[in-house]
Amino acid sequence: MKSTILTLSLVLVAGLAMAAEGDKPKGKGAPDPAKRAEMMMKNLDKDKNGSISKEEFAAGPMAKRANGDQEKIDKAFGRIDKDGDGSITKAELEKMPAPKPGAGKKPKGDN
Repeated sequence: MKSTILTLSLVLVAGLAMAAEGDKPKGKGAPDPAKRAEMMMKNLDKDKNGSISKEEFAAGPMAKRANGDQEKIDKAFGRIDKDGDGSITKAELEKMPAPKPGAGKKPKGDN
């Protein structure tokens, strides 16, 4: 009888722990789109005017991965600047898909 109660208690605790884990965002601390957009605005909007210009974008980490290839930078900027006004707003950043796990990392052995 005692072992049955103990087993049921352990199953209940494990089930509650798994349910709580299901509420957390997947991935390694992936922030929600609003928080991610806010972080990006803080880091990229150097003149603090509420939008990211192409020049500010080109100085950021996403553009650095393009290794100075202006065409790649322009394409990346254009994918985010949905209204085509030449600047990226927080709303446009919020609509941007989350990066895939491991995106931006160099493959092993690539120095």
